[in-house]
Amino acid sequence: MDAVIISGGNVEDSILLDLCNNSVSNDLYIIAADKGLEACIRLAVKPDFIIGDFDSANSAALEYAKNSGIAFEKLNPIKDDTDTEAALNIAFDNSDGDIYLLGATGTRLDHVAGNFSLLMLGLERGRNVIILDKNNRIRIINHSMVLSKDNQYGRFVSVVPWGGVATGVNMSGFKYETKDFTFCCDKSRGISNEIVENEARITVDSGYLLVFETLD
Repeated sequence: MDAVIISGGNVEDSILLDLCNNSVSNDLYIIAADKGLEACIRLAVKPDFIIGDFDSANSAALEYAKNSGIAFEKLNPIKDDTDTEAALNIAFDNSDGDIYLLGATGTRLDHVAGNFSLLMLGLERGRNVIILDKNNRIRIINHSMVLSKDNQYGRFVSVVPWGGVATGVNMSGFKYETKDFTFCCDKSRGISNEIVENEARITVDSGYLLVFETLD
């Protein structure tokens, strides 16, 4: 079973509805995190779990959470982790497939950066955690990834080292290829590459790479 977390950033309605409609027999575990519940209410999407400190959701969403009969956990706003991280741990416990993060990007760039770091929890748990918005599909790797030109999310593919340097990076099937390259945090190399073969492959010997598939 896949899972989707709806957080409080920019939620593209069509993406959420597509995930719900395309899941096999609606076999999708849906978690609303704080303000993300507003998107669920707006689209008549019933979550399986509601979690958050509700410091950003409107009062109507909080009342819905309390009275809906859906599993609901209200967090103390004085805490170390974000609502999205708490929701991700719920997803790990209640699903075994891919986990999609919606509303994980937006105007709060501090939250966006924090959500990039949460992708690493997926690697630790052996799970694919994917950030989706209207213009981006964002994942993280520490070993390898194959991208299909027929299934790419957007025209551009960018790689950014995360948490330190990424060494031994090989990129084939791209307009700009690398061989045993080291990506450093103080350089912008890796931005706006393009897939030119049917498949493109990225491998990394050590470190972490954020992989962005991006529409123009």
